[in-house]
Amino acid sequence: MKKVFRKILLVFPLLLVIVGIYIIPRLIIVRKIICNSQYSACDQVIMNEINKSLDKKLPLTKKELKIYLENNFFIRDFSIQYKIPNSLKVNLVIEKAKFCLKSEIYDVYSYVDNKGRVLELRDKCDLPVIYLQGKNFNVGEKISDEYLSALNLLNQIFISYSIKDGSIVNNYLEVQFSQGYKVIFPLNEDNQVLLGSLRLIINRLNSEDSESRIIEDRINVIDLRYENPVLR
Repeated sequence: MKKVFRKILLVFPLLLVIVGIYIIPRLIIVRKIICNSQYSACDQVIMNEINKSLDKKLPLTKKELKIYLENNFFIRDFSIQYKIPNSLKVNLVIEKAKFCLKSEIYDVYSYVDNKGRVLELRDKCDLPVIYLQGKNFNVGEKISDEYLSALNLLNQIFISYSIKDGSIVNNYLEVQFSQGYKVIFPLNEDNQVLLGSLRLIINRLNSEDSESRIIEDRINVIDLRYENPVLR
């Protein structure tokens, strides 16, 4: 009898674990979902989708949430935590737009993340922006590698020279500098090389050495599309 009792004592904790992992969650109905991002509470669009999984058993709710969150390109990462007695806490890391694209014939800005995906459309933009001729984008669309490269280039120009807008004209990026000259960049070259060339030219424009200085008043265009930059 004692041996049987000892065996029961040994098996009992295992039974509790099995009940806790496999049985109890199937009895819990989720009545509340709390959602927050790195900025604040989740917006209403996300909450509307998340709340579709309310009033369901815990495993099913977690499964549905995971599928939705994994397939939402707005969301970079997430975690789901169970809260006693019948709640879930969802923490999101939301993708953040880094720059904008704006068609010259549409009154809307496309907010683009660092992977080249259009996250949202707005009627204004405070980020570095490139203006396009006739092209418009939809939310969820991925822009071309050339456009993304141009946006990254403009972002570096903004960091270095505080210029936050440019235009793509005839498949080239054109940026107007406050000193009066326009710089033309190719779209399919190494951005660091282009920026290095531009930096050397601007240093010569600002040089105090009269022998090496380029007279700025005579320069209207800095054209970096060629192996040897053209100034005119």
